[in-house]
Amino acid sequence: MDYRQLLRQVSVARIAIGSALALVPGLAGRVWVGDGARDPATKVAIRALGIRDAAIGAGALHALETGVPPRPWTVAGAASDVVDAIGTVLALRCLPRRRALAIIAVAASSAAVHLLAADQLD
Repeated sequence: MDYRQLLRQVSVARIAIGSALALVPGLAGRVWVGDGARDPATKVAIRALGIRDAAIGAGALHALETGVPPRPWTVAGAASDVVDAIGTVLALRCLPRRRALAIIAVAASSAAVHLLAADQLD
């Protein structure tokens, strides 16, 4: 398996999703938190998460392109995904169930890919 390519693809996805969350939080955040994403206060948190994800993805891509060890970026990606999954589990009864379960699955999978890539690319 080409872990560099896998990390590259996950990083591009992280940038795309993060950018969408930052630029159109009411629309993109709705996938995660439902109609509550339209609330102005909720948009602040969604934008912050989006910028975080875009920065982590960009940092990982930069590391891959320049030969800098990507481990710090992959660990940061895994940590943020674990926090997203845990936060979603804790709020599960207040979120649209199907969407929340999908987010938990995506976040957990992404965390696993990041940790696997971190170990393989060192």
